[in-house]
Amino acid sequence: MRRLARPFGFTLAEMLVSLAVLALLVVLIAQLMSSATVATTQGGKRMDSDYQVRLIFDRLANDFHQ
Repeated sequence: MRRLARPFGFTLAEMLVSLAVLALLVVLIAQLMSSATVATTQGGKRMDSDYQVRLIFDRLANDFHQ
């Protein structure tokens, strides 16, 4: 027997493959966001410490000029 028309919709295998690809993308995006958050936090801490060092050197420079 020959099928005259293909039934509409997706097969279970197609749905499972698309779900696996979607899950992989979600995991990759979550990892990227986590890495970006860590980098931002570390950058902020570095900027704060640089600012503190700059303040100390400014005070030392003012003390030596007086």
